[in-house]
Amino acid sequence: MTLEVGVNSYISVADANKYFETRLHSDEWSNASELEQRNALVTATSKIDMQRLIGKKAKEDQVLAFPRQLYVHGYWHVQDNVPKEVLYATCEEAIALLRQNTVYQDLKEAGIQSKTTGDASVTFAARAMGKVDELMSPRAKVLLRGFSAGTVKIK
Repeated sequence: MTLEVGVNSYISVADANKYFETRLHSDEWSNASELEQRNALVTATSKIDMQRLIGKKAKEDQVLAFPRQLYVHGYWHVQDNVPKEVLYATCEEAIALLRQNTVYQDLKEAGIQSKTTGDASVTFAARAMGKVDELMSPRAKVLLRGFSAGTVKIK
């Protein structure tokens, strides 16, 4: 998969490498191949773009959700660049994807609540079932909090 910043990723592998140089516990990133790193960044970007976000795209023809136009104090503010929080969240979600146990993730996405093999078993919480669009990284969630539309009450 080809990574294109602004098309299918918010950040390049080189810039993600700079981010992870100063981040503690980033062995999964360092040990991953460049192909795995690229794929993780593209997938992380896709998952971020699945989130409910405030505002709207800065330009109608842009592919990714960021930069955005945000309505603040009665005026539309247009972001010139992708905010650093989004770049960092992309990195955090990418490393979370590299850390995931794909067997467990596949089971959860398939809606399987419990799996037993021999003496070993695993049970997933009902709230974790089938949420393909949910971010895996708690750090990414915190970084994106200021851009999240959250949930809305439907009457």
